[in-house]
Amino acid sequence: MSRNKDFIAKSHARSKEYGITSRQSTSNKMLDEKAFDALIKSKQELVAVAEPFVNQLYSFVKDSQFLVILTDENGCILNVIGNEEMLQKAHSTYLLPGAYMGEEYIGTNGMGTSIVEGHPLQITGKEHILEILQGWTCSGAPIRDPDGKITGCIDLTGDMNLVNSHTLGMVAAAATAIEKMLSLKRQSDMIEADNIYIDGIINSLPSAIFTTDLYGRIRHFNDFSYGMLGYTKEEFYKLDCS
Repeated sequence: MSRNKDFIAKSHARSKEYGITSRQSTSNKMLDEKAFDALIKSKQELVAVAEPFVNQLYSFVKDSQFLVILTDENGCILNVIGNEEMLQKAHSTYLLPGAYMGEEYIGTNGMGTSIVEGHPLQITGKEHILEILQGWTCSGAPIRDPDGKITGCIDLTGDMNLVNSHTLGMVAAAATAIEKMLSLKRQSDMIEADNIYIDGIINSLPSAIFTTDLYGRIRHFNDFSYGMLGYTKEEFYKLDCS
């Protein structure tokens, strides 16, 4: 076995320790509707941030019979997109929202194994433990939050005859893009929180306080400013202080 496939042997060993067998036909953990809805709410940020990248990735492969799958950090499938034929195949192998793809539930696979290993990887054919999954090739890449903790996984799954190293590069790039957007969103949220805090402070002071840009255009002001100076809020905002 080549060095870059050593993770397959390690994953198979872990899967056997979990009691996963080749004859198993479904994941050992599936969420009901209520539990799945609660999970989606808790992962709302990941789902929202990842959505445009999931859709873009699918636009690249929709003519190549691939599914795009998003999971949480435990391998629970949050979303699956694909054409009708591929979604039917996914249904027949229980690749469904609410199904857990962690190694402890379904053995070696592109999603669960990439989460454990912590890097993008590809699982094809009989590299899967379960026979029901051996018709697939799966390229998965973990997604990390701004703290470096794995928060999900993005995966491309298709017929094993379509195995290609390019799909691995595509999911790795998508994961990186999602991570950057999660980081930017956190920064934006922090700035917004700071602005709310600052607004609260200046609005508590019974004085006219306002700021302008370099061109004398008013950008921020407290609630006392315009009234004390005899303007409406709309008039004050349009003032030119240059």
